[in-house]
Amino acid sequence: MNHFLKFVLAGLVVISFSACGWDKQETTSNPDTTKTVRYDQELDLDMLKSMRSDLEDLVKPDSKIKTYHMDITSPGGPVILAIEMARLLDKASSQGITVEIHAHALCASGCTVLLASGTKGHRFITDLTLFLVHPLQAGGFGGYTCIDHKADAKEQNEKAANVLMEMLRDEYMKFTGKDKATVEDWLTCGKERVGRGQLAVDMGIADKVEN
Repeated sequence: MNHFLKFVLAGLVVISFSACGWDKQETTSNPDTTKTVRYDQELDLDMLKSMRSDLEDLVKPDSKIKTYHMDITSPGGPVILAIEMARLLDKASSQGITVEIHAHALCASGCTVLLASGTKGHRFITDLTLFLVHPLQAGGFGGYTCIDHKADAKEQNEKAANVLMEMLRDEYMKFTGKDKATVEDWLTCGKERVGRGQLAVDMGIADKVEN
């Protein structure tokens, strides 16, 4: 993997223990009109492929499923994957599927983008959930470096980071209704938002705190 791809895939991540030993997806289909999936994992390509397959099936003409119910506990993952998953969920909503998301225990980084992308009124988070929105980070087990937007970007990595940050900003704006200045403040180093479930509601990323 070249240096540029490593940088792009390093995007929106959290501390290094995030994915260790976690279970992958368990999926069940209710016999009526709801498909329920559970993700207890870091966002990755397998999760993206699974979600895409599910949503493609749900919008087929012969599908009786009207609600896509997702339970998620996640430390996040690569920003580009979070943005694409959020796009797929938002598209499903626009096609008449109710995307109902329930965040539990931990929803950080890219997970917050997915939560925000659910159908309005159907985005839930438990009070006892560690919730974290932060700027892009690059790094690995040796530690992470926060990345700010650079107006005078000259290097390829700096330009790529700017584009990713702008894409992420636009997604948060779309899903929360917040203005540009507010969201850019969320994505500024040192301005990380950390709290429990109510913070997600206050930021417009979730609609309701549940038990």
